[in-house]
Amino acid sequence: MRFNRTVIAAAILAASCGGSRPVAPTPTPTGPAAPGGGLQFQAARYNLDIIALSCPPDSAGEPAIFAVSLAVTLQPDTSGWTAVPVNSNATLSVRFLPAADNRSAPAQLLSGSAGGFADDEGATGSLSPNGTRLVIDGSVPLSGVLINGTAIGKFDGPLAFTQTGISTTCAGVNWLLTQLSVPAPLFEGEAHLDLHVHRDGSGNPDDARQTGTTQEPPKEYKIGS
Repeated sequence: MRFNRTVIAAAILAASCGGSRPVAPTPTPTGPAAPGGGLQFQAARYNLDIIALSCPPDSAGEPAIFAVSLAVTLQPDTSGWTAVPVNSNATLSVRFLPAADNRSAPAQLLSGSAGGFADDEGATGSLSPNGTRLVIDGSVPLSGVLINGTAIGKFDGPLAFTQTGISTTCAGVNWLLTQLSVPAPLFEGEAHLDLHVHRDGSGNPDDARQTGTTQEPPKEYKIGS
């Protein structure tokens, strides 16, 4: 089934550098740990988009694309954040953890997992529900990146989508988490995300570009292979 809603999928390439000279060890931080594992989310409502672009063709041989969009709330604990649906007709739980000690980094790498089921509620302020249900048996790991309050990434395992009574298992499922009721512009000053992937399958779901207000050239990011 084809969809016309715009989707976003992006990734980040983590780089490291070293040297031949000895380096003094980094001092161990003191004081209480930052809530939510130091991840820069807010305890607020977000919109969660889950988009599957790599699914088996439908009965007509057309590329099958599934998407589930729903409102969630994020709450912190000492080690990370958990997103749960605002509405009670879903059991989906998505756990976000820091993938590295990057509490003050502009782009924070994420790990985590998800489980449960959720029905599509329609893109916020636009489309009606599309009748798709996401079902995650057990738990599936995820990875991603958090930039300026918006998180994006992929599930590192297959997910099942059900529509009109037919269940399809898809790989390469992407996710996007954006805070609701954020004053525009969302990205101002330091960086902007230019993401060009569409729900009809055009574009590269693994690519994104970050452009800044300085004279530095745009940076390319990628998650996974």
